[in-house]
Amino acid sequence: MIQAEKQYENQIGTLAIAREKLSKKQKYLPFIRFLSFVLCLISFYNYLIFSAVVIAIVAFIALLLFILLTLADNLLKTRIERLDRLIQICRNEIKSINGDYSPFESGDEFTDSNHSYSFDLDLFGKKSLYNCINRSVTIFGKKRLADYFENAYSFKDQIYDRQKAVTELSEKIEFRQQMQLVFFGQKSTEKDRNEFTEWLGSVNNLLHNHLFNALRFLLPVITFTLIILSIMGYVIVQFPIMMVILQLLIVSMYGRKTIKVQTLLTSKVDLIAKYAKLLLVIEKCDFKTPYLVELKNKLTHDGIETPATIIKQL
Repeated sequence: MIQAEKQYENQIGTLAIAREKLSKKQKYLPFIRFLSFVLCLISFYNYLIFSAVVIAIVAFIALLLFILLTLADNLLKTRIERLDRLIQICRNEIKSINGDYSPFESGDEFTDSNHSYSFDLDLFGKKSLYNCINRSVTIFGKKRLADYFENAYSFKDQIYDRQKAVTELSEKIEFRQQMQLVFFGQKSTEKDRNEFTEWLGSVNNLLHNHLFNALRFLLPVITFTLIILSIMGYVIVQFPIMMVILQLLIVSMYGRKTIKVQTLLTSKVDLIAKYAKLLLVIEKCDFKTPYLVELKNKLTHDGIETPATIIKQL
């Protein structure tokens, strides 16, 4: 444990040095960005008066410099924030080594006084076994870990394989910290899990309806054609109007369901993006133990498409 604590302390020192270097670079960027913006305004004003090409070029260069400095400033802030979070992750681990598990979730919601052994053994709650070893970052991980504790006998055949997996993961500090970085400061709730489960389990029957898919493309083409023919005087204007009304009726019939899905996805877009990052972190990691390799392979679709490929398709 002393060696692990020393390792985290050394990492904090390295991260702090890297942060200080980035802070020095970022320190003067806002002022230089302000000067470039002022120069752009002055040059543009003078161009309106004198209409000189040289002044226009100066204004363009100043504007381009302002944009580049803004991008650089945002990038540096993101990198500094990432280092701050890594430092906090290391400090949390040092706290846990010294017996302070307050930075980690205790699993109070899983406490069940009627369970055959979890309540008597204090598996959940403050300074419990769950509180001690829990490093899950999603609601799915939290519930899976609780399930392992509550139904330990059901997983008795996997004990040896999982021990080897834990040994491998204990050496992959960077991988574990990358996982924690994705959901740093954000807690997944049971509501998120239920909504995701409902969405993933839903089936869009319209996508498999050949007639509907054909009409999606044919009706707009027919409507546009009728509008052109109506303008040219070949058909009466009522025909394109009827086609427009027909399509509006179809949209209104299926609009509520579509809006419901869009509302869900819009409210969860940031969370979905984080799950995507999490899957990519797992995909990039090279595991050795069969148990972890098997879990990683389960993320592929039909054993071919990787999470990265599926995410790009989404």
